Amino acid sequence: MNKFSAERYLSIGKSLEWFKGLTEKGMWEGEYGGHSICRTMATKLSQDLLEIGCVISGEAAFRFATMIDHDKMPNTIFVMSGEEAKTRLDELGAVICDEMRRHLFFWVPPERAKFYEYPQDKNKWDETEKAIDGQISNRFKKAATEILSARKCYADAQYTPCVFHLMRACEAGIKALYQTLTVPAPKLSDSWGNLLKPMDEQLRKKPPDRYGEWAKQPDFFDPATNDIRAIKRAWRDTTMHIEANYDESGARKALDSVTSFFVHLSERLDQDGNVYQQAP
Repeated sequence: MNKFSAERYLSIGKSLEWFKGLTEKGMWEGEYGGHSICRTMATKLSQDLLEIGCVISGEAAFRFATMIDHDKMPNTIFVMSGEEAKTRLDELGAVICDEMRRHLFFWVPPERAKFYEYPQDKNKWDETEKAIDGQISNRFKKAATEILSARKCYADAQYTPCVFHLMRACEAGIKALYQTLTVPAPKLSDSWGNLLKPMDEQLRKKPPDRYGEWAKQPDFFDPATNDIRAIKRAWRDTTMHIEANYDESGARKALDSVTSFFVHLSERLDQDGNVYQQAP
């Protein structure tokens, strides 16, 4: 998918109008039609077209640019007459329209566009973006990748796929929690219910009677287990069935909840079940 700003369309339109003005007002051979300016404008038009994926019209615009001051005669700025330039520009405009009709362009509103990618300036990253790229990525690489995919789906209004990616991310989280207990390694076919059983058994005990780190850090394991059970109840069980679909509001709630879950989880745990005392 090619990403660009709608400003590129405006730039293409302005360039065509500028050339049209020169030819229609008889200024093609005059002062405002200086070959260096025209060639620069035509080259910029070509670059704008190529940037939005219009390769054929971009190459046509570039050929037009190279012909403007080609084979200049003594004391003559242009070999190409104004009438010829107008004809070529009309043809170029038609090629641009024809090619644009063959492309499918999407528009993403600003409130969702911010989820598609991070700002180029890291100083403008919010706390969630910093966490995903930082501690979550450091300790739950696979989950961070799924969360980023979910954010892109949310930006593109693909709300059910967004939640699906989030549930894939949570697989890494629940299996990491499971691995902190003295139980057999989780299998690919293990349901979330089976993975949660030994965790629920720990929560039913008083903290001093729990196993290992679960006894030492109840302030971490208790909310982590409760969060993953809440996620299972709210989204995981329904997402796996074709009857369930999500709208923008439902997907946003899931995105916020799962991201928050991994912010908490990655403070003291990694995807291999290793427990730490603090965030990376």
